[in-house]
Amino acid sequence: MPASTSLSQGPAGPAGPGPITTSTASAAAAPGVASLVQLIVIPLLIVAACAGVILGFFWLTRGSDDPASYLAAIRDGGHTRRWQAASDFAARLAQRREVFASPAVVEETSALFDAAVANATEDYLLARYLARCLGLMGDRAAVPALIRALAAPDVGLAMHVHEALGHLGGLEAWPHLLAGLAHADPAVRKTAAWALGQAAVEDAKFAGASLGTSARQALGSALEDPDTQVRWNAALALAAFGDPAGSREIARLLDRRYLRDEAGMDEVQQRTALVNALRAVARLRLVAALGTVRGLARSDPEPLVRRGAQGVLDRLEAGGEGPAAGSTGAGG
Repeated sequence: MPASTSLSQGPAGPAGPGPITTSTASAAAAPGVASLVQLIVIPLLIVAACAGVILGFFWLTRGSDDPASYLAAIRDGGHTRRWQAASDFAARLAQRREVFASPAVVEETSALFDAAVANATEDYLLARYLARCLGLMGDRAAVPALIRALAAPDVGLAMHVHEALGHLGGLEAWPHLLAGLAHADPAVRKTAAWALGQAAVEDAKFAGASLGTSARQALGSALEDPDTQVRWNAALALAAFGDPAGSREIARLLDRRYLRDEAGMDEVQQRTALVNALRAVARLRLVAALGTVRGLARSDPEPLVRRGAQGVLDRLEAGGEGPAAGSTGAGG
């Protein structure tokens, strides 16, 4: 997500009464045609030309299925245009990954990502979007470049890198996701927790092996994190491993009143939390949550949540008690 920036205008010069002028002085001060051209028309033409160049880049890349157009804008555009092109590329990848999934595109994007990280703070915004692109490409050839970027001090970049590593998974990525749970910044810790859950889905063979055991232990410890969002994401990640230890946090995420009044979520955040919690209930087969799920299916204001809750009900009621039935999780 692009960091907001603001442009501050410099202080104006002191304003005060000017000298008393004669009619001659007034006539001399009146701008002529040449002055108007210099002061107004020429600057407007320059602005229009610059806008034309930016719009040209915009229309060339927006919605394109040609990865070369995005990569050219990222490589050759100005600073703002570069991260905008990377953002557009990520959005397009989310829709049409199969169009862009080629080793050559991954290799060039990785090289651009390395260069953006090397440019330090000037290009961290670009690097964040390129990290997202690499994760969405689904090619583990990008993992080494992402791991190298974890040495950068930018928290936003670290979040995007952990997210990308979660999408890609693989033996090389797991230790770095585990290390992310101990990061000093809670924003990185919560992203690492989410990414471990994502990696558990992508890498079932690792999730059930010794790496999975280490991940579940680390996520179990994260349930005691002082940051609420870290605990939520740890609970949802544990559910992806089939571990009900975070059931208490999942129960909180099923309570719209808690999400609104205590967690301070807006409507979009509430919907996201509810849908993810419902998925966790289905994975764990938490029969103890049936009453809450029935209430959501019957009367939640969001159709998406009602449909999701009804789907979970159908699954749980058809399958009976699962291994986590009745569990209330940590401290329950």
